[in-house]
Amino acid sequence: LGYRLVNYKPDSVDYTTYESLRDRFLCSPRGHATLLAGGIVAHLTREVVPYREVYLGPSDNV
Repeated sequence: LGYRLVNYKPDSVDYTTYESLRDRFLCSPRGHATLLAGGIVAHLTREVVPYREVYLGPSDNV
């Protein structure tokens, strides 16, 4: 996750970077597996990954 100095103030670039990294992970085969884990990670995944992609089953990359 990294770290920031105590007085660090995140900006819109930080948030955009977070969203990009999050979406790239959640769209990967490992990210699809988070739907099975439940909780907040599954909630984030449902916002990014279409269900039809998950229902197709594992890809050849797994």
